[in-house]
Amino acid sequence: MILNAGKPKALIFCKPGYIFDEFYGPLIHRLSAQFRLSLLLTEDFINESIRQILEEYLKDGMIHKYRFIPSFNCSQWAWVYHGKVVTTVKECFKEDIKLLLLSNETFFVHRCLIYYARKKEAWVITLQTDTMVQIRKQYRKQLTNGEYLAKEKVDVLRSVMSLGRQRWESLKRQWRMVCDAYIYPPLHMRTIFWRNHWDRYAFAAGRSDAVICYGHSDMKALQWVMPDLKNVFFACHPSQGKCRCEQGSSLEPKNKLLVTFPSRMNDLDPRRLDRWKTVIKHVVELSRIREVHLRPHPSSIRHKGDWLEKLAFEIQQQGYFCEIMDPMLKSLVSIVCDYKILVGSPSGALRTARFSCENIVIIGIPNSTTGNDLDQEWILEGIEGIQWVDLHEQIEQKHLERTDFKKWKTADFSEVITSMVKENGGMLCTK
Repeated sequence: MILNAGKPKALIFCKPGYIFDEFYGPLIHRLSAQFRLSLLLTEDFINESIRQILEEYLKDGMIHKYRFIPSFNCSQWAWVYHGKVVTTVKECFKEDIKLLLLSNETFFVHRCLIYYARKKEAWVITLQTDTMVQIRKQYRKQLTNGEYLAKEKVDVLRSVMSLGRQRWESLKRQWRMVCDAYIYPPLHMRTIFWRNHWDRYAFAAGRSDAVICYGHSDMKALQWVMPDLKNVFFACHPSQGKCRCEQGSSLEPKNKLLVTFPSRMNDLDPRRLDRWKTVIKHVVELSRIREVHLRPHPSSIRHKGDWLEKLAFEIQQQGYFCEIMDPMLKSLVSIVCDYKILVGSPSGALRTARFSCENIVIIGIPNSTTGNDLDQEWILEGIEGIQWVDLHEQIEQKHLERTDFKKWKTADFSEVITSMVKENGGMLCTK
């Protein structure tokens, strides 16, 4: 039982739920000694396992309480939903919150949290939880004079259709941004959330007291794109040190391949589907693996097409056992040590796997899913220990060899947070 009496109160906004085990769990464990923690979560991507963990945290005194923001229901009016968000956030700040931790500064719920945190004169710290793709994209464009996507053959019809969908989605996003900044805040809070030129990057926007990134390359890209941003710090990945390969549960011979895919995939064109079949075939033949597990991104559950079933069927036709996993049943960090090799398109999953397991071979396949900004090697620039295979390169034995990578010998997020607060007054820390 952790005693919370006399500790300063901190609020952590845990979103998205599918990274709770890899990111927020370690953070809560380490900060609970310094702060009386309350959690705010969205109901999206919260499974029964996470709910049980929350109850255990509550019972053990690691957290003081937790609340959920209700999921948005398409059948309800948006202004009604935003009113519920404001009500829930207000409830959180009825306590004397001294520190707010969140992963973004640009969307409606984050702006609400920052608004009420400032009323309490609380510290606000933004934590990187994703690959900062928009910042990486801008950084890459400036370094390469705009040539930041791989050159490949273009299917004109698919390109036109994709461009049309992108334009439509862009218009919807812009309308939502207008509502979130200039319509809902006056309606529910009697204020306006003025936007700035950094909001387009969907991460930091100069509204917090500090920003903490995963690594030097992320910090460099952020400071390059936002040179006026103050107090940017670097910390090691929260999952670093969670490898369980030396434990009894992972001492069995590993003879399985894990294949991961990025978020919101509802289609895969035939050319790229053939590419995946070829890659998987070469990997299993060279490594003598007989079991393949396909793991879609948790958000793809809502955008699911039939391409994944087609891929699984083709692999089974080649004589291998193939299974499509439910990504919401178990987190990536809880299973990654059970596999010999991981193959995936560029995404945060590759980074999480690299820092969560010291022994798995990781192969990255750029331009293998959408071909857009999210599908490029440079979104994980600076991460060692990933074997990158180009679009037209064939898998060879050299790609199946485990590469050494340097463990980042630096402070973790919780150490950076407590150190930062101490250096700037220390009023939040008990030590």
